[in-house]
Amino acid sequence: MPIIRYICLVLFFAFFTSHSYASCLPYRFGLFATIPTVKTIQQNINLGRIVVKPSDSIGQVLKEQLYRVSQKGSYLTCDFRTDSYLAQGELSQRRPLSNIGNNIYSTNLGGIGIRISIQEDGIQKDFPFSSLINTYFQYFSVFGYRYSLDKTYLLKVQIIKTDSNTESGSLNSGRYVLFYTDNNKNRPLLTVDLNSTTIASSSCLITNNNTTVKLNDVTRSSFRGIGSVQGEQNFQVNVLCNGGDNFTSYTEQNQIGVSFNYTPSAYNSQAIKNTSTSSPASGVDLQLLWSDRNEVVLNNHNYSLGSIVSNDTQTFPVSLKARYIQTQEQVTPGQVQGLATITINYK
Repeated sequence: MPIIRYICLVLFFAFFTSHSYASCLPYRFGLFATIPTVKTIQQNINLGRIVVKPSDSIGQVLKEQLYRVSQKGSYLTCDFRTDSYLAQGELSQRRPLSNIGNNIYSTNLGGIGIRISIQEDGIQKDFPFSSLINTYFQYFSVFGYRYSLDKTYLLKVQIIKTDSNTESGSLNSGRYVLFYTDNNKNRPLLTVDLNSTTIASSSCLITNNNTTVKLNDVTRSSFRGIGSVQGEQNFQVNVLCNGGDNFTSYTEQNQIGVSFNYTPSAYNSQAIKNTSTSSPASGVDLQLLWSDRNEVVLNNHNYSLGSIVSNDTQTFPVSLKARYIQTQEQVTPGQVQGLATITINYK
């Protein structure tokens, strides 16, 4: 009978030591196999189409998206009592740090960077990182010490302009992030894949910037009542656009438009207020129209000019005309002056 006890003791000891480990693992041990105790969250990200405007400053976040990820029910098994475990965040694309730093990494498109971070307990960590995270002890069993990973993380993905010149095309698809504990890359807490994200970079400028339109002098008697107009003068503004460099097989297209901003007359919302401070006329303001269709240019309204594709250059002529318009019953002679600002819009 003593011999049988000795054999059983040896067998139990052999079984226990065959599954020993020196750190925290995302498994527990069964009789014949290891059983995962961590669920891997596979976060797929689709940022869609991102338009880069020439007015966007270097370092500006072009698009930001937030995701909540939860490890509810997951836990680690450790062979020792510990107050923390090692959390590691890895960038899978192996791209260099961008020229502006700040944990913004380069992408396959020039001038376009990416920063991915994860926030836990109010503390944000930018990938890549390696840090200790406080543990939450649950209980001890024959398999070791069990520590809960029951946490909710906030994942943040940012696309950032890193250079004045930006390329157009598709960002590389595939794995961007691996988040795991204690070198357990084979059972990560989180993976992040990026798909279907394109960059549209176009630049436009007004070739005849700060255009001054001088209207001919007219007499007070030429106005016949509120709404009557005089002194029409045609002029043209040219918008030169470059579709941006694109060295990928994907052809990107931008919709180009313009809008006009002016201070409207107090008496006619479709007229530009007379802002002259030197002997101003009264009862008369200014009006801006499309010369090809005799249509009043509305304040803060976007007018489409057309589209431009990457690796292309195109000029869009904007044909306009300006004129005086009577806005009050009484007209007194003097100076008339107004200002309209043209803004180029990209979609």
